[in-house]
Amino acid sequence: MALIFAVLASVILGAGITAYVLISRWQQIIADAKRDLTEMAEQYKATQDENRELKQKVADLQYQFNSAQKDLNFAREQAKNGGV
Repeated sequence: MALIFAVLASVILGAGITAYVLISRWQQIIADAKRDLTEMAEQYKATQDENRELKQKVADLQYQFNSAQKDLNFAREQAKNGGV
């Protein structure tokens, strides 16, 4: 009877220790995954912000280019028509 109790106790103790180790390992994996996801989200937001700024810069440069092109066309027309 004592042998059965000892075997049963060791199985239960072994299962408990194994569960504790696995839970600890899983908690560490989850913490690492959360940290990595947070880092990725921050990088994604920074990239989005940079992309937004670059799109705005492109729009500004396009506007400046079109404005300069209109001024140039106007100056050419003025020169062609005798210059006023």
